[in-house]
Parts: sequence; structure tokens; C-alpha cells
Amino acid sequence: MLKAHVTSVRNVVVMLGHWLLHALSIISLTQLRQPVIHASLLALVPFPAIFYILTVKFTDPNTLDTVS
Repeated sequence: MLKAHVTSVRNVVVMLGHWLLHALSIISLTQLRQPVIHASLLALVPFPAIFYILTVKFTDPNTLDTVS
């Protein structure tokens, strides 16, 4: 799954766009008034994408058991 996300140009553009929006939202909410604390929050930007890549295999509809 990771390889598919990294090799597809469309997926990379979407992921970078999400990261940019997350970073801008953190900057706009905190306004970086305390740079040491607020700038360290920017390290959290990639975690939603990492979480998605790690858990997407558990939500594939084809692998879910059917209810009889």
C-alpha cells in the first residue's frame, strides 16, 4: 500500500496538499506565538496520512466478513 501511494503522482500530490492544509491550519490556529511549542506541532502533520496507510487494509470492503 505504501508503494502504491508513493509511486502514483496523483496520490503524492493529494498527500502533499493535505499536509500543506494541515500545516496551514496549525499555523493559523496557533499563530506561532510560542515558536518552540507551536512549531513542534508541525511535526504532527504527516500522522493522519501515516495512520491511513497503516489502517486502510483493515477497512477494505472485499476482506470484511459478510453477515448472513
